[in-house]
Amino acid sequence: MKVQKRTVLVTGSSSGIGKATCMRLLEGGYSVVGLARDHSKFVPDHPEYVPIVLDLSKTDTLVPGLRKILKERPEIDGVVSNAGHGLFGSIESFSAQDIRAYFDLALLSHVLLSHVDVPHLKAKRRGDLI
Repeated sequence: MKVQKRTVLVTGSSSGIGKATCMRLLEGGYSVVGLARDHSKFVPDHPEYVPIVLDLSKTDTLVPGLRKILKERPEIDGVVSNAGHGLFGSIESFSAQDIRAYFDLALLSHVLLSHVDVPHLKAKRRGDLI
């Protein structure tokens, strides 16, 4: 039985858990599409890694951006929804704009990612969303 090569989309691929996930997937023989707003911290010299600039905190452009990626990369059959950042301090020290930006990235972007990626994975009749 032939094993089909997997292609995994990883958000927040430029650092932290996202970077480590990309490295582990590449070491395991996967193809990886890495999404980050800035790839200057991490772009592995690997033929199976494709860096794509997409700022998940910009929720107004996120859905069309994700749809474009899936159209250009229909082989994607796995998604690791990882992007995020920390917001540290006392609640009263943050502006309403700070809190909104935090929730846009930490929650809304992941919901929108699922909104776009789940139908794609269902149509393939195969896939994982982590």
